[in-house]
Amino acid sequence: MITAIGNNFGAGTITFRGYSSADILVLNGKVDVSASDPAFLAADALEVYLPDQPMRKSAETAVYLVMRMQSSMPHATIVKARLRGGNTIRIEKCPLYQYYGDFTLVFACTFVPRGEAGPFTFEGVTPVSASAEAGEAVAAQSACVVREHWASLFVSFSSLHGEEAEEPFSFEVAGLPEDIRAEIPIMICGDISASGTQVMMAEVTGRRFRIASPGYQFGWPYGTKFLKAFFVRGDVD
Repeated sequence: MITAIGNNFGAGTITFRGYSSADILVLNGKVDVSASDPAFLAADALEVYLPDQPMRKSAETAVYLVMRMQSSMPHATIVKARLRGGNTIRIEKCPLYQYYGDFTLVFACTFVPRGEAGPFTFEGVTPVSASAEAGEAVAAQSACVVREHWASLFVSFSSLHGEEAEEPFSFEVAGLPEDIRAEIPIMICGDISASGTQVMMAEVTGRRFRIASPGYQFGWPYGTKFLKAFFVRGDVD
């Protein structure tokens, strides 16, 4: 685990499942943000202060910003983030989304060094497939990379739903390692607005993805859905 030593926007203790080296920093975790906290209102960017990391600075990556909509499913967008000085994660602040109130930053991302140059060696990918015991999970496109300390996954689903709207359901992605845990958003394509994209939040435990509140207020059970995430492997608790 990587426990932050502070932040500049009034959040409490922030802890990540993390893997850190000079070449890559992978973080999984959630940070609840109060849009009315004086420290948040005063900040021009959101900063999370970490113990010193092997990597000194990174290129930009993306963190999910998930809004807690009162009358509909959660909506999400992405915000830019980077590692600075070996110990500060600086996250883009989007004033537009303060209008919707409190939100959650979901980390399922990787930071890599800025200014890296080739040559690079292609080390191969891991084939994956999706399935569901009840309902349907059909992967139209996928890309997965599994390494000793981390894994990455992209899946575009041509169909993903349970048997009934509003009912929790689970699906599996064969090919993923069993030693990952995270919570990530699954995007519902087609519903793009000023408040972002509708999402279903999935709890990931190994190959199993559990969606507790699918909602299906848009296009159930049809419509393309996709996920993209990096996962920390192993027992890092």
